[in-house]
Amino acid sequence: MPLSAWLMFIFGCIVLYGGLALCIALAIRKGKKSKTDDEPPLLSS
Repeated sequence: MPLSAWLMFIFGCIVLYGGLALCIALAIRKGKKSKTDDEPPLLSS
């Protein structure tokens, strides 16, 4: 595979798994915070 394909693959993995890690971290923090604080959620529908 050409170098550009490897670079795009690495960039895609960083974006995909970085976003996954961010979502999981936010969910864990929000889960812990909701048990201790009585703040309303940021996005209410």
